[in-house]
Amino acid sequence: MMLRGRIHETVEKNRQAYVGFLMELIDTETTDEKEDQGQAVLRRRLERLPCRLDYFSPDPARLCRYEDFNVGHSYASRGNLVAVFSGEQDENGLLLNGHMDTVFPNDPDAWKSDPLRCEIRDGKLYGLGACDMKAGLCAMTLAMEVLCGLGVRFQKNIILESVCDEEAGGGNGTLAAIDRGYTAPAALVGEPTSLRPMRAHVGSVAFRITFKGRAAHSNIKWEGVNAFEEALPFIHGFYEMERRWLQKQKNPLFHHPACSINVIRCGTGAVCIPDACVLEGNFTYLPGYDGCIEEFTAVLTDASQSPWLREHPPVLEWLHHVRPYESGGEQPFLKSLLRTLTELGGADAYEGFATGADARLLANIGGMNTVILGPGDIRNGHRANEYVIVDEFIRAVELYANIIADFLAIPE
Repeated sequence: MMLRGRIHETVEKNRQAYVGFLMELIDTETTDEKEDQGQAVLRRRLERLPCRLDYFSPDPARLCRYEDFNVGHSYASRGNLVAVFSGEQDENGLLLNGHMDTVFPNDPDAWKSDPLRCEIRDGKLYGLGACDMKAGLCAMTLAMEVLCGLGVRFQKNIILESVCDEEAGGGNGTLAAIDRGYTAPAALVGEPTSLRPMRAHVGSVAFRITFKGRAAHSNIKWEGVNAFEEALPFIHGFYEMERRWLQKQKNPLFHHPACSINVIRCGTGAVCIPDACVLEGNFTYLPGYDGCIEEFTAVLTDASQSPWLREHPPVLEWLHHVRPYESGGEQPFLKSLLRTLTELGGADAYEGFATGADARLLANIGGMNTVILGPGDIRNGHRANEYVIVDEFIRAVELYANIIADFLAIPE
């Protein structure tokens, strides 16, 4: 029997056990700073396989030299778990990346079941992290288990890494792995894409702006300065900027960039002139369009020319900046992956990922040709009743195994 047939047979035979492994990992809480509970579950699985394991925690003293380092994160009780599967040649050929951490349960009262207790209903597996991204991480682990069990030998080393601190504006886990030397010419990230391949993602910037005013009774409003009214020119300019970007920023992998003000905190009562207005929002931009932050700050400067704001300028804070990335579709791994997907009845073209991921670090800092491909719909992440379709998870195991084998397996 050809290798693809043997992979399919193995996956179908072990379907129930694979689902059980995913359920065990979902039942293990891995919210921020609790990732090591999940790493212990994963370690027990990996210890069965012919690989070298390495556990280490990010070191802020080392990582602070990187522009993408996120400050203020603690690593006293969490770290990364990396497995290296040796190839015939002593060089790295492919890196598989997934993150162990999850967000905290969003709106716990809206969950129909305990978010920390996995439950299967109507062919869907519900639980915190099911979609983002324990299904992808489990599927990559199981793909390596399938290939090792079938005695497949690899041309070059394969690295499987389960990183901490991806959520909550993180990225330091993957950054620490790169800094430790875990790189390869190609990388596969298991974020949820409904098993559609992505070779780029947008840049995303979050901000907070505080406009100061002067409080007064609204019946004598001329005695005060309305902070909300002072913010209005910026709000108008911000959305004018979005309209310009919709005309200017074009990339066939993406729909378009997006600008959004999502939080407005202002005022204390219906008859009180507000003395402060706080805006929080974000904007995305497409790969290849540098200068977007400078354009944003210019919009804020142009909107702050009133006599009051010249003396009391607004305060701008950057909450996070996830840089974009794009890998070329003609790179060997990207061509191989797409060919495998097409032959197995999957997608036949690349798309762009509409949010950020650690893929940017692998590509921009690690120099890896990077694809994002995983089970689950990203729209189900970070929300109540998060789920992954069981059949899609099982298909991911089989797809990953074939993608890896087609790219690096030594022919039988």
